[in-house]
Amino acid sequence: MKPSTLLSVFRLIVLVVLSRTAYSQNNETQNIKMVETYWTEVWNKGNLLAVSDFYHPHAKHGEGFTIEGFQKNVASQREAFPDFKVVINEIFATGNKVVCEVTHTGTHTGRKMFKQEPLGKAVSVPGIDIFTFKDGKCIQHQHVADHLDLVLQMGIQLTPTPPDKKE
Repeated sequence: MKPSTLLSVFRLIVLVVLSRTAYSQNNETQNIKMVETYWTEVWNKGNLLAVSDFYHPHAKHGEGFTIEGFQKNVASQREAFPDFKVVINEIFATGNKVVCEVTHTGTHTGRKMFKQEPLGKAVSVPGIDIFTFKDGKCIQHQHVADHLDLVLQMGIQLTPTPPDKKE
Protein backbone atom coordinates (compact mmCIF):
# COMPACT_ATOMS: atom_id res chain seq x y z
CA MET A 1 0.00 0.00 0.00
CA LYS A 2 1.30 3.43 -0.89
CA PRO A 3 2.16 5.78 2.01
CA SER A 4 -0.37 8.34 0.75
CA THR A 5 -3.13 5.68 0.70
CA LEU A 6 -2.13 4.49 4.16
CA LEU A 7 -2.23 8.08 5.43
CA SER A 8 -5.70 8.56 3.91
CA VAL A 9 -6.98 5.39 5.59
CA PHE A 10 -5.45 6.49 8.90
CA ARG A 11 -7.12 9.92 8.62
CA LEU A 12 -10.46 8.26 7.87
CA ILE A 13 -10.15 6.00 10.94
CA VAL A 14 -9.27 8.98 13.15
CA LEU A 15 -12.21 10.93 11.75
CA VAL A 16 -14.62 8.04 12.44
CA VAL A 17 -13.32 7.56 16.00
CA LEU A 18 -13.51 11.28 16.78
CA SER A 19 -17.02 11.61 15.36
CA ARG A 20 -18.24 8.58 17.35
CA THR A 21 -16.70 10.02 20.52
CA ALA A 22 -18.33 13.42 19.92
CA TYR A 23 -21.66 11.72 19.16
CA SER A 24 -21.43 9.65 22.35
CA GLN A 25 -20.54 12.69 24.49
CA ASN A 26 -23.40 14.66 22.94
CA ASN A 27 -25.85 11.85 23.75
CA GLU A 28 -24.50 11.58 27.29
CA THR A 29 -24.98 15.32 27.82
CA GLN A 30 -28.47 15.16 26.33
CA ASN A 31 -29.38 12.16 28.53
CA ILE A 32 -28.15 13.96 31.66
CA LYS A 33 -30.33 16.95 30.76
CA MET A 34 -33.29 14.60 30.25
CA VAL A 35 -32.79 13.11 33.74
CA GLU A 36 -32.41 16.55 35.34
CA THR A 37 -35.65 17.64 33.64
CA TYR A 38 -37.37 14.43 34.80
CA TRP A 39 -36.55 15.09 38.46
CA THR A 40 -37.52 18.77 38.21
CA GLU A 41 -40.71 18.45 36.17
CA VAL A 42 -42.14 15.10 37.29
CA TRP A 43 -41.18 14.93 40.94
CA ASN A 44 -40.45 18.48 42.08
CA LYS A 45 -43.28 20.18 40.14
CA GLY A 46 -45.70 17.26 39.75
CA ASN A 47 -45.94 17.69 35.97
CA LEU A 48 -47.51 14.33 35.07
CA LEU A 49 -47.45 15.04 31.33
CA ALA A 50 -43.64 15.05 31.49
CA VAL A 51 -43.73 11.33 32.38
CA SER A 52 -44.66 10.37 28.82
CA ASP A 53 -42.08 12.82 27.45
CA PHE A 54 -39.38 11.01 29.45
CA TYR A 55 -40.25 7.32 29.28
CA HIS A 56 -40.10 5.19 26.13
CA PRO A 57 -43.50 3.53 25.41
CA HIS A 58 -41.90 0.13 26.18
CA ALA A 59 -39.99 1.26 29.27
CA LYS A 60 -39.27 -1.05 32.19
CA HIS A 61 -39.38 0.34 35.72
CA GLY A 62 -40.48 -2.38 38.06
CA GLU A 63 -43.01 -5.08 37.43
CA GLY A 64 -46.07 -4.11 35.40
CA PHE A 65 -44.83 -0.60 34.64
CA THR A 66 -47.10 1.60 32.55
CA ILE A 67 -46.81 5.32 31.98
CA GLU A 68 -50.39 5.85 33.22
CA GLY A 69 -49.75 3.77 36.35
CA PHE A 70 -46.56 5.67 37.06
CA GLN A 71 -48.38 8.99 36.69
CA LYS A 72 -50.90 7.82 39.31
CA ASN A 73 -48.05 6.76 41.59
CA VAL A 74 -46.36 10.16 41.31
CA ALA A 75 -49.65 11.96 42.01
CA SER A 76 -50.31 9.72 45.02
CA GLN A 77 -46.87 10.27 46.55
CA ARG A 78 -47.07 14.02 45.97
CA GLU A 79 -50.51 14.07 47.64
CA ALA A 80 -49.01 12.40 50.72
CA PHE A 81 -45.94 14.69 50.64
CA PRO A 82 -47.06 18.01 49.09
CA ASP A 83 -43.60 19.55 49.54
CA PHE A 84 -41.84 16.53 47.98
CA LYS A 85 -38.49 17.39 46.38
CA VAL A 86 -35.63 15.49 44.80
CA VAL A 87 -32.12 16.94 44.98
CA ILE A 88 -29.47 15.54 42.64
CA ASN A 89 -26.28 15.05 44.64
CA GLU A 90 -24.24 13.47 41.87
CA ILE A 91 -24.96 12.65 38.23
CA PHE A 92 -22.90 11.18 35.43
CA ALA A 93 -23.37 9.36 32.15
CA THR A 94 -21.56 6.64 30.34
CA GLY A 95 -22.76 5.43 26.98
CA ASN A 96 -26.55 5.22 27.07
CA LYS A 97 -26.78 5.15 30.90
CA VAL A 98 -27.18 7.95 33.41
CA VAL A 99 -26.51 7.30 37.09
CA CYS A 100 -27.80 9.61 39.84
CA GLU A 101 -27.32 9.82 43.55
CA VAL A 102 -30.33 11.72 44.87
CA THR A 103 -32.01 12.72 48.11
CA HIS A 104 -35.81 12.60 48.38
CA THR A 105 -37.33 14.94 50.98
CA GLY A 106 -40.81 15.83 52.05
CA THR A 107 -43.22 16.19 54.95
CA HIS A 108 -46.15 13.81 55.40
CA THR A 109 -48.96 16.38 55.65
CA GLY A 110 -51.23 15.15 52.84
CA ARG A 111 -53.24 11.98 52.33
CA LYS A 112 -52.83 8.70 54.19
CA MET A 113 -49.74 6.68 53.44
CA PHE A 114 -48.98 3.18 54.67
CA LYS A 115 -52.47 3.26 56.26
CA GLN A 116 -51.36 6.20 58.43
CA GLU A 117 -53.06 9.55 58.72
CA PRO A 118 -50.74 12.48 57.97
CA LEU A 119 -48.10 12.46 60.68
CA GLY A 120 -46.41 15.80 59.92
CA LYS A 121 -43.04 14.07 59.90
CA ALA A 122 -40.26 15.32 57.62
CA VAL A 123 -38.27 12.64 55.84
CA SER A 124 -35.00 12.53 53.93
CA VAL A 125 -34.21 9.36 52.00
CA PRO A 126 -31.15 8.82 49.81
CA GLY A 127 -31.47 6.93 46.55
CA ILE A 128 -29.57 5.69 43.54
CA ASP A 129 -31.15 5.63 40.09
CA ILE A 130 -29.84 4.18 36.84
CA PHE A 131 -31.54 5.27 33.62
CA THR A 132 -30.92 3.54 30.28
CA PHE A 133 -31.81 5.46 27.11
CA LYS A 134 -32.95 4.33 23.68
CA ASP A 135 -34.19 6.55 20.86
CA GLY A 136 -33.92 9.65 23.10
CA LYS A 137 -36.16 8.27 25.88
CA CYS A 138 -35.68 6.25 29.05
CA ILE A 139 -36.18 2.55 28.20
CA GLN A 140 -35.20 1.22 31.66
CA HIS A 141 -35.14 2.82 35.10
CA GLN A 142 -33.69 1.09 38.15
CA HIS A 143 -34.36 2.73 41.51
CA VAL A 144 -32.91 1.85 44.89
CA ALA A 145 -33.83 3.69 48.09
CA ASP A 146 -34.13 2.71 51.73
CA HIS A 147 -37.91 2.56 51.99
CA LEU A 148 -37.67 0.94 55.44
CA ASP A 149 -35.84 4.06 56.63
CA LEU A 150 -38.66 6.16 55.13
CA VAL A 151 -41.24 4.27 57.19
CA LEU A 152 -39.14 4.54 60.35
CA GLN A 153 -38.57 8.31 59.83
CA MET A 154 -42.34 8.70 59.55
CA GLY A 155 -42.60 7.13 63.00
CA ILE A 156 -44.64 4.16 61.86
CA GLN A 157 -44.43 1.17 64.16
CA LEU A 158 -43.98 -2.03 62.21
CA THR A 159 -45.49 -5.24 63.49
CA PRO A 160 -44.68 -8.48 61.75
CA THR A 161 -47.56 -10.45 60.33
CA PRO A 162 -47.45 -14.07 61.43
CA PRO A 163 -47.18 -16.54 58.57
CA ASP A 164 -50.39 -18.27 57.54
CA LYS A 165 -50.88 -21.49 59.42
CA LYS A 166 -51.49 -24.37 57.09
CA GLU A 167 -53.21 -27.42 58.43
